[in-house]
Amino acid sequence: MSIRLPVSEAFTIPPADVCAEIAEIMTSAAQTLQTSLNAHLPHVPAIRKAQDDVTYNLIAERNITAHLGAAALNRKFHLYAEIPINGRQKIDLMVVKGTLYRLLIEAKRIYPDRNSAKSMLNDFKRMSQFDELRKKYFAGFGETLTDSLANGQASHYGAIFAYTTDDSVSEDWREGKSARTKGDWPELLKVIGKGYRHSVQITTPAMRIERHYLLGAWWRFNNSGGIPPL
Repeated sequence: MSIRLPVSEAFTIPPADVCAEIAEIMTSAAQTLQTSLNAHLPHVPAIRKAQDDVTYNLIAERNITAHLGAAALNRKFHLYAEIPINGRQKIDLMVVKGTLYRLLIEAKRIYPDRNSAKSMLNDFKRMSQFDELRKKYFAGFGETLTDSLANGQASHYGAIFAYTTDDSVSEDWREGKSARTKGDWPELLKVIGKGYRHSVQITTPAMRIERHYLLGAWWRFNNSGGIPPL
């Protein structure tokens, strides 16, 4: 039976030990990503509005998930990629610590001139509804979620990790407030503020863009019925 709690209870900051463990994974991933970028930074041009331009963000999202996954595996987590939740959508990564907890991970690049916040809010909502959506979709295929993760014995966490080269975006993320009033950015910052947020700077002194940021926010989901309207 799905239970839908009020927003104030539906998602909360995880326990301190879990926050510390996720922060360690994030920091380790940022360190190995920095090492890789300083060894070789693929500089791929992007074409926008019929004009040759170079994208603000120089790496694909899978670079983020690859390094996060490696860091989790080094800490003896189980790892699963591209987890289907219905016929169309997937979760980038799921890392599992025995029967204690699972962490769903979505990775994003933040573009200053696009509404990246809307996409991250959608990721957040999908993660919150993970069990409900999977049970509904896979019921016709005979799939059962039989382990302790699906039976409510393990804790359910979700995290968004975002990459940007924009200093102001990183500052907004850390401070939880912004001068941006358009789009979904204020709503995203409100959601981030209800979880645990973290930021790691990646330095590439030999590159045209010297500073990159890996941003993270994570929550404990207490609501088997998903997140109600925010």
